[in-house]
Amino acid sequence: ESRPLILIGITIISILIAAISIPIMIMDPFGGDPLYVAGRSLWMRAEKPLLINYLNYSGTDTKGNLYDWQIKPKDYSVNQIALVKLTLINEVSNSITIIVDDDAAQLQTGDKVRRSPIDILARSKPVEANDTNEDNFVEGFLPIWGTFVLQKGEQIEGYMVFEVPKGSTFRQFRWSASDTAIVNY
Repeated sequence: ESRPLILIGITIISILIAAISIPIMIMDPFGGDPLYVAGRSLWMRAEKPLLINYLNYSGTDTKGNLYDWQIKPKDYSVNQIALVKLTLINEVSNSITIIVDDDAAQLQTGDKVRRSPIDILARSKPVEANDTNEDNFVEGFLPIWGTFVLQKGEQIEGYMVFEVPKGSTFRQFRWSASDTAIVNY
């Protein structure tokens, strides 16, 4: 045939599909949650940090007694508390031991300084119930700190606490305990 109509038709359909699908792939309108990333063995979701003047929460001590606790910045006049709600999921490994300490993560602020999490066990002080401020109270606060084991398919959700300059903006959260994962804000 001098005109292969079938090949011409397939070519036109292919060009139309490419013209529609390439811009969609570049713009990524169906992209997933940008705060949800994967490392080699851990999946992580780190929400945008919440800034508060100081942290009040309820929790038990080592004997199981319920107290109201408070974490204040060391220099209250220039610093605030930044809370990062974090979810860690073990999707592929049989078992992962995670040690969460001041080297486990970093929060990069807008001034490009990386800050380490604070030790909530050392910095939490018991307070009287009438000394708490509702604006700084975090309901259901569960800190992620210490050593724990995640079996395949298990996850842990809680908060990491950072001390940052007042009014900070945030660029990046970097997880480096047992795996590496980065969330850009």
